[in-house]
Amino acid sequence: MNLFDTLTKEEMNIGRKTWLKKDSILFYEQDLCREVIFLLEGEIKIISYDEEGNEDIYNILKKGDMFGNSLLFSSSKRYLGNVIATKRSHIYRLNKEELLSLLSKNKSFLEAYLTMEANDTFEAKKRIKMLSKHPIEQKILYYLNLYPEGIHISISDLASYLFIPRPSLSRSLSILLKEDKIIKKRNFIQLKN
Repeated sequence: MNLFDTLTKEEMNIGRKTWLKKDSILFYEQDLCREVIFLLEGEIKIISYDEEGNEDIYNILKKGDMFGNSLLFSSSKRYLGNVIATKRSHIYRLNKEELLSLLSKNKSFLEAYLTMEANDTFEAKKRIKMLSKHPIEQKILYYLNLYPEGIHISISDLASYLFIPRPSLSRSLSILLKEDKIIKKRNFIQLKN
């Protein structure tokens, strides 16, 4: 069920729609979260940088995803990374009071929102499980097993997402290719049946 299909025209006007230019920074790491944001179109990354300036990707958000939802109700309301539109993006914003009003007045919206929350929690648990895998090859195989249709991602982005140095990821991908466990063509990687 699409979250926005549950809203009337009047309810849809409670929030604010905003267009973001490519590469615009919506929030900086440690900014205070004051709203939940739904991505209507585009792509947003939440990234941070280590002491050496290397980029760590915490999340890649696509159309239909939301963010700020966990922070809005947590005791620590600060963003853990920079929130950057990597493509021209269209967002829908609701502050805490607006969100609570919609959740209390519209049962269908409440159900769709809770489904999104549950899916986000499940995705986070899968990522934690993936990050706990060792060696690197097992981490890669577990991640690819989550996407049987394969993934389209650059080696740099994958290394950042898996928190693996790029050279180590490249070596591990080479090992998996030699062992005939994966298919790799440019920015496409898939687990072999």
